[in-house]
Formats: sequence, structure tokens, C-alpha cells
Amino acid sequence: MSTALTPTTTTALSLPDRAIAAALSGLAPHSRRVYQARIQEWITWAGGAPLNREGVKSYTRALELRGASAQVRNQVLAALKRLAGEASELGWIEHGQAAQIKSIKAQKITGIRTGLWLTAAQCQALLNSPDRTTTQGLRDVTVIALLLGCGLRRSEACALEVSRLRTMQDRTIITNLVGKGGRVRSVSVPAWTAQIMREWIAQVKTGRVLRSVQHDGTINRSLSPAAIRDIVRRYGPKIGVPGLAPHDLRRTCARLARLGGAPMEVIQHTLGHANQKTTEIYTQTGEEANAGDFIQL
Repeated sequence: MSTALTPTTTTALSLPDRAIAAALSGLAPHSRRVYQARIQEWITWAGGAPLNREGVKSYTRALELRGASAQVRNQVLAALKRLAGEASELGWIEHGQAAQIKSIKAQKITGIRTGLWLTAAQCQALLNSPDRTTTQGLRDVTVIALLLGCGLRRSEACALEVSRLRTMQDRTIITNLVGKGGRVRSVSVPAWTAQIMREWIAQVKTGRVLRSVQHDGTINRSLSPAAIRDIVRRYGPKIGVPGLAPHDLRRTCARLARLGGAPMEVIQHTLGHANQKTTEIYTQTGEEANAGDFIQL
């Protein structure tokens, strides 16, 4: 079985390659990376074996024996179901085989996943960490300010163009921001975030807001989601939070906004969530109090 996952043409590709390309098309950048990795891992494990229900179930069982979490196994199942659907349309496998794969149930995950939220003091310390007298430091604090102040996803921050920033009623607005699932929203930028961004944008002027910076201070054309992860991870230990991730800043944005009195609908719109239940998970940890705290002994 061929393993080419990023073809430039379709006419010369094998059916498996075409099915893979079709399965990955139309996905958000992050989802595409995850699905591509899961499909590639299955290809390596399968070693040329056919895509069918028995093989998919055997693979997920093997993952479980290796200690893979339920979330990872569900990601694998979702990726292979999508692949099966495209494969059947292209004639690589029978429609009945695809239907059998799609009928495999994902493992139900109950409860609320824990995450990391920063306090307001930690956020201020994080913003103070980069050296703003350097080009790289000014870029880094802009990354942090966008994630904390606007709750952007990494992919959204990377794709943000200077042309999307408009001034309306003395406020900076990010207009027509395309988020997960193709949902479009506009996000009002807090004054403190806008002030930090203005210093950086004065240097980039047009094109992508966030850029990579060379050691000599030269500003390049773009910045990758992986680079944003590395930037945030670099400053986490400086405030005593090793392992800090970009999504922790997005989560913190929601949490601190809620504590500050922001309505849930406003937070949901800012984050671009389709479901308010998701926003509720972002705004509270569920760990602030214990039922035993209310027992007077």
C-alpha cells in the first residue's frame, strides 16, 4: 500500500492515496494533522492488510493493550471511518465494508477533562516575561496577548492577517475570523492586547500578523502552529508553570472573563464555540470547592 499523504495531483495516484487525500481534504488544520497522523499509524501497523471492520477493531484493541487512551482510540476510529467513507466512494472498498466500519461505536468518555488555568497574576507575569526591547520578544508578547486576550486557537492566530484588523467605535476588531468547522466570527480586541499588537504591527505592516523571527532580528513571512506552541512552552517555566500550552491560555481567557462578569454568550462568541456546553467546560474547573467543605465539623 502506498503511503503518500500529501499528493500534488490525483490522476496518477493509487486508489488508497486518493482516498487518503479525500479524507484529509476540507478539515481544519489541526484536525488534518491529527487525522493524517492516525491514518499513517494505521498504514504502518496494517502492513498492506485490507481496510475492513475486523482490521479496524483489531487495531483499536492493539492500541488499548499498548496503553493508548480512549481519546486516542476514538481519534483513530474517527479518522478510519472518514477514510472508509471516501474509499467506498472511490471504489477502493465495497460500500458494505465502509458501512460496517462506520457502525463501530466509539468508546464513551464520561466526566470533564481537567486542564490548566492561570491566575490573573500569572497572566501578568507571563506578559512581562518576553524582552520587548528585542524583535523576538515583541513578537512573543504579541502571541501571548492574542491567545490570552482574544482566546484564539493556534491555527486562528497563525492565519490572522493585518487586513482583518479594523477600528470600529474606538475599538480594534478582528473581522471575519474563520474558526473551527468553518464558523466565521468577529472578535473585539481588549485595549491592553491592542496596545501590544500595535507595537508589533508597526514592524510587520501588512500580511500575516504573526511571523517567525531570525536570530539577527529579521522578520519572515509566517509563523506555524508548532512555533506558537514552542513560544508558550518557553515562557511557562519562567512563571513556574512548566508544560504550559497555547490552549491553556485560551482556556484562561474564558475563565478570567467569566470571573470578571462576562456573560456566557459573550465568551462563547469570542471562543467560537458551536455549543455553550463546551464554553462552560472552559470557564470552570470544578475543583474550586469540595462537597466536604460545606460540612461543619
